[in-house]
Amino acid sequence: MVTIVTCGILECEVKKAVKNLKICLPVKVMPPQLHLYPSKLKEQLVHQLREIEGSKIVVYGNCFPRIDEVCKQYNAERVQGGTCYELVAGERFYQLLKEEPGTYFLLPTLCEHFEELTSELEMEKTRKIFFKNYRRSIFLDTGVLCGRCREIAEKLELPYYRVYVGTEILEEKLRKLIQIRDEKEK
Repeated sequence: MVTIVTCGILECEVKKAVKNLKICLPVKVMPPQLHLYPSKLKEQLVHQLREIEGSKIVVYGNCFPRIDEVCKQYNAERVQGGTCYELVAGERFYQLLKEEPGTYFLLPTLCEHFEELTSELEMEKTRKIFFKNYRRSIFLDTGVLCGRCREIAEKLELPYYRVYVGTEILEEKLRKLIQIRDEKEK
């Protein structure tokens, strides 16, 4: 049995991908707030991986230094990608960045928990500092409902664009890793 450990930012996308793959796998969701503290993120991921018996797949970008070494140490495979945006959008993410390097990306869960995830930044006071180099925001529409992304873009005073990416790229990455894990267990 394969267990998936995912960042809370991608919880809905991972669950949707698993459902679309027509497989029944447990999904352990880690709080997205851990991104604010990379050492805590690493600590919590290690804790999760130690507790899980059997095969493990980690759905995180390069969210702390040497994440791949941690995954390897605990016999886990990580879905490859530098960021959660790349995990769902693939090469489209890089095309959008090349088109406009000052792009701020949004995902449904990020938008739903934006205030909570940015509370330590004191957005009202620091928005012009942290977001001064951004020229636009793009909501990567994964097919997961979210009504707040346009509102977040307006708060950040960034033009808002929506690009549909779905979960097909994530599904394919998961399918390949599940097949690899199944072959190793035979």
